Amino acid sequence: MRHWIVGASLVGLTVVLNGCGGGGDSPAPTPPPPGPTPEAAPPAGPCECPPSLKRGHCSACHSDGSAISCTKCTGSYKPNSDATDRKDADQVCITKCGEIGPTPGKPANAQGNNGVVWPTMCQDDTTHAVFFGIGDWGGMCGFNGFQCQKDVVNQDCYAKYGDSALPGQPCLFALEHRIHDKELEGHIQQRVSARMSARNDDLKKAGTPPQFVINVGDNFYPGGVDVHCGNNDVAELTKNQFEHVWKQVYPGELTERMEWWGVLGNHDYGGECYVKGWDQEILYTYTESKWLTPGQYWMRSVQYKNMKIDFFFVDGSWFDTKIGGGGKDPDHNICQYGNKDTGLYCEQEYYPAPAGTDLQQCTPTGPVNGGDCEGWFEKLWHAQYLFLMDKVRNSDADWQIVVTHYPGSSGLGHAGTDRIDWREWGPANGLDLIISGHKHHQRIFNGHMVGEGDVEIWDKGTVSVVTGGGGGITTDNEHGVDRDGNDDAYGFMEFHATLEEIKITAYSHGGLQGKKIVRNSTIVKPVTKKSDDEIIKAGLDPLNLLKRQEITV
Repeated sequence: MRHWIVGASLVGLTVVLNGCGGGGDSPAPTPPPPGPTPEAAPPAGPCECPPSLKRGHCSACHSDGSAISCTKCTGSYKPNSDATDRKDADQVCITKCGEIGPTPGKPANAQGNNGVVWPTMCQDDTTHAVFFGIGDWGGMCGFNGFQCQKDVVNQDCYAKYGDSALPGQPCLFALEHRIHDKELEGHIQQRVSARMSARNDDLKKAGTPPQFVINVGDNFYPGGVDVHCGNNDVAELTKNQFEHVWKQVYPGELTERMEWWGVLGNHDYGGECYVKGWDQEILYTYTESKWLTPGQYWMRSVQYKNMKIDFFFVDGSWFDTKIGGGGKDPDHNICQYGNKDTGLYCEQEYYPAPAGTDLQQCTPTGPVNGGDCEGWFEKLWHAQYLFLMDKVRNSDADWQIVVTHYPGSSGLGHAGTDRIDWREWGPANGLDLIISGHKHHQRIFNGHMVGEGDVEIWDKGTVSVVTGGGGGITTDNEHGVDRDGNDDAYGFMEFHATLEEIKITAYSHGGLQGKKIVRNSTIVKPVTKKSDDEIIKAGLDPLNLLKRQEITV
């Protein structure tokens, strides 16, 4: 096998070529730009692999005295015998996907596949990951039994937005006194979708089509799928809501070619209650091939030619219970049977609970009733804590990404048992990126805020993204909305990952003219995972799971 030689032309690899003697009247070489003096290549023979080659899965290297080559790779990776110093640096070691297991079947109930490791997505013909991110996108398609109808303008939408409301389409769910511009916001979800579709076309032309969509929840405003929880089959009303709010708003390749991988948000449970059809959104996974939310928490890997990405999908809804903190506000307390102060109730007479159950029950999945609700979400979070301590700690992927509805600044769990503060726990456990929503705007935190707005300190490596401007609910962007699209109120994120870095770009809704507007971007660099001993010493394993190696998921 011909060894892969690291040439001087490859940016980012530790390479030094010894100078060669010259003669005649050749002009003096141009002095190199100021900077650190590179180290000379080691003497000929086996040598330590430089960090850049180790990042590329090299486990053994060889020096010929002037350059270093990779002779052996880790795991299933093999030295790329076809590569030359004119090839990309990130093709040092490459692999092919192994056998992909079968897709799990429909579970007995919506919690049956919680914690499932979904079969790996194989992208081993490329070294470039491309995907979109969006959240808080599911506009109101009527409620209280009034569903969208083809070619008919919904009465609720017309009352709020007039002629800007589109026939057969959902509209922005308006929080009180939050509508800034009826003409612009009357179909803002559709404007964001159009910008995503345009970027898909651009990326396809460039030879890097997006491969999937990351969905951070709040898929149907104001209260999720308008069906009582506890149905183990997908209801026709559910299919209608998905058709109008998802498929028709994101037509073509956005839902026909790309899968949407997601989590549930608080509004998917009902927002101010707990008995709406959250389980319908999970069961829909086993009806529609492009919708992928197989459980309340789950994980999936994507294998590329030269790298692997692990995605961990986390349900943070415990936060919106009283014990979690967010539920102290009645407008965000999931564990209630409607908010009497606002007049929003969880249940409507037109669609009763399954036969033999009380209206306030979500059997067989739960919660059983309002009194059971807080404990139910508490148990759900504890199970996820064990899941994360197992799966994240044992991940051998090149990138680890958490997807969750609640922003990374929202800690979860109890101190001394299952507490996770993502700003501390994330970097220590090698998390490179947290993608979230819930706050109805677009933000990127890398060390500090990138762009205008909130200030959050993320200075330990993990980058936090809030992509909650999908257009399902009126924005809480502090500067409101701009008719020309120059705001962070509504939009989506685009992610490009290579072995060396992840580039995140935030696109706005484009305004009335549908312009392509980049609001900000940032670069994510790999985060080094701490050892088990370091995790224990930092107090990030209060249950001694790592020491005992007794993690049961």
